[in-house]
Amino acid sequence: RKYQQLRREYKAAEGKIITIQRFVRGCMCRLRLWREAVEAQERLWAAIEIQRCWRGYSGRVRFENCFEELWRREMMAVVVQRNFRGHVARSKVRKLLRAHAREEFELARTRFRAAQRIQALARGVHSRKRTRHRLALCTYSAVQIQRIARGWSVRRALWNQ
Repeated sequence: RKYQQLRREYKAAEGKIITIQRFVRGCMCRLRLWREAVEAQERLWAAIEIQRCWRGYSGRVRFENCFEELWRREMMAVVVQRNFRGHVARSKVRKLLRAHAREEFELARTRFRAAQRIQALARGVHSRKRTRHRLALCTYSAVQIQRIARGWSVRRALWNQ
C-alpha cells in the first residue's frame, strides 16, 4: 500500500520531476560549458602570457648579444691599438738604444785606437831606448876589445924591438 501510494505520488509528480531534471541538466550543461569556456579562455590567456614572456626574454637576449658583440669588437680594437702603440714605442726605444750603443761603440773604438797608438809609441820609444843601450854596450865592448888589442900589439912591438 505504501508502495502504491508512493507510486501514485510519483506518477502525479512525474512531469514536475522531469521538468526539474530538465532544468538541472540544462543548468549543469551550461555550467560545464561555462567552465570549459573559462578554462579555454585561461589556457589561451596563459599561452598568450607565455608567448609574451618568451618574446620579451628572447628580445632581451638578442639585444644583450648584439650589445656584447659590439662591446667585444670595441675591446678588440682597443687591444689592437694598445699592442700597436706598444710596438711603435718599443721600436722607437730599440732604435734609440741602438743609436746610443753605436755612439758608445764608436767612442770605445776611438779610445781603443788612441790606446793602441799610445802603446805603439811607447813600444817604439822603449825599443829605440833598448837598441841605443845595446848599441852603446856593443860600442863599449868594441872599444874595450880594440883597447886591449892595441895595448897588446904595442907591448909586443915594444918587446920585439
